[in-house]
Amino acid sequence: MPVARPLARLLLQWLAACCMLSDGSRAESEVGTLLVYDTQLPRPPGITDPKAVAGYAAGGVAFGNAVWAYGSLLMLDPKARSHVEWPESDRAKAWHAERSASNSMLYPPPDVLFAAMGPFLIDSGNEPWIFHLARSLQRVPPARSTPPNMVALGLGVNNARFEGSAVEETGLDLPSTRTCLQRALRNKHCGKNFTRTVNSFKLSESSRALIEVLERQSPGGYGVRGTLTKGVLTRHGYHRAQVLGCPSLFINRHRRLGARLRRKYDALVDAHRGSASANIRIAYNIFQDANPVMDLAMLLLVQKYEGSFVIVQEITMVQQIHERIYSVLGVRFPDSKVRFFYRIEDWLDAMRSADIQVGSKIHGAMASLAAETPFLLLPPSWRVQEMADSMALPALPICDWCKLTEWAANPTALGLVTLSASTFQAEEFDRTRQNLACKNQDLFNVVGLPLHPEVAALCNES
Repeated sequence: MPVARPLARLLLQWLAACCMLSDGSRAESEVGTLLVYDTQLPRPPGITDPKAVAGYAAGGVAFGNAVWAYGSLLMLDPKARSHVEWPESDRAKAWHAERSASNSMLYPPPDVLFAAMGPFLIDSGNEPWIFHLARSLQRVPPARSTPPNMVALGLGVNNARFEGSAVEETGLDLPSTRTCLQRALRNKHCGKNFTRTVNSFKLSESSRALIEVLERQSPGGYGVRGTLTKGVLTRHGYHRAQVLGCPSLFINRHRRLGARLRRKYDALVDAHRGSASANIRIAYNIFQDANPVMDLAMLLLVQKYEGSFVIVQEITMVQQIHERIYSVLGVRFPDSKVRFFYRIEDWLDAMRSADIQVGSKIHGAMASLAAETPFLLLPPSWRVQEMADSMALPALPICDWCKLTEWAANPTALGLVTLSASTFQAEEFDRTRQNLACKNQDLFNVVGLPLHPEVAALCNES
């Protein structure tokens, strides 16, 4: 039968690949990657159709996801024998299946899985796709008696808003002076709200299914984004999580990155202290929520300064953000001042063109860090705050938001860069990044996963 010959050839190739796995002389491990930024998948440069974006994986309509997926990819040694085990989008699955069917790409079963986790720990409600992910992780490949070991990075909680007496009733808007006076008495107890958030978080059954797989298949443990996630897991009886921040911390692998950024913060302050008319190119990573975060102050500056623009991280929000700008300022920004990025390269290029980035989105901050652009992160929740803390990022803590009130009443470039510079502790950042590089190296070594040599070098620097 004519159809049988291609199938037989496919089977023979598969068996040959399995035999390779049992050959003790093979030095390299076969690495299956899950949910990383799939560089093999063709993406047309400059996608312009918003409906087409979701088909290209690693971010889709919420492109902030692509930053952690890209950061995870860059943690892996480029010489590793790796392949995409679990593509994120239907388009990616179809493309990989087509290549396998044509015999141009036939993957042997992986020896180790490398997974880029996101905020997959859900409070109470179940998600069918998380059950599906858990089942996929524990598949037993041919020629193996057990599922492969794995390294998972970037896992975090979701739906963990900052709640309690230290947040104003109106939500995330800037607090009034009167409210700040009241909060000044309460903020010394701000940590109690963190504890309340941990204690009130109830892991869904789908989240438990995922964690139990990670606990079984991760000999060195698995990486979570911060102490909030670790605290939630510990409270529910899971003890193998390691606080490693987000893999996007290592997109930029320059040694002494903190010192390089410190010089840029200082230069901004000097430039605007010396000249009130100095231009500043601001990227405002707008918070996509019903309650705007300091929109009026920031949009006034974006409108005033040439080369400034607003970043939107979810394509479905672009029109809504245009409408918000009009309602706040009474003017319509040109399209060039409201940007959504379809490719990582375009986002990083835009960050290099800016002098400073401000916003409440964690991966907007990480894109700035990768591009060596000063930024001010304004965590709206403990979920974002845990990442700022774990990576020593320049952030105004949620308990100190009242510091913005006086500045926002009369927003100036000098006030913005001075406040931003005051949040960054360069030496602490560099020490923290070195420590996290070492922890990642240990995690990779346990399962024989090859860490990128430039990340390993950060651990060994003096």
